[in-house]
Amino acid sequence: MQLDIDGIEYDTDQYDTYNVYTQNKIRSTVYQGYKAMRNVIMDNKCQGLKLNEVKLKVNADREKIKKYLPFDDEEINSIFIFMEKVFPRL
Repeated sequence: MQLDIDGIEYDTDQYDTYNVYTQNKIRSTVYQGYKAMRNVIMDNKCQGLKLNEVKLKVNADREKIKKYLPFDDEEINSIFIFMEKVFPRL
């Protein structure tokens, strides 16, 4: 997945080759996208859903995500792939 952060393009497939500062920026940006999707699909904000539960709910109601956020199917899938790779305990 290609990310544009402050006018610079980054590729999440090359995440391991970037320095720590750049990795933190990429992680932060992808996590913000994940949080935005989680907030759209959650009925109760105090629920504390795990990554797999959020993924199931998002896949069940992708149209709701597309309605409120500027993500397409490929971006949604890429966010979850990256989150599972970088945040395995979430």
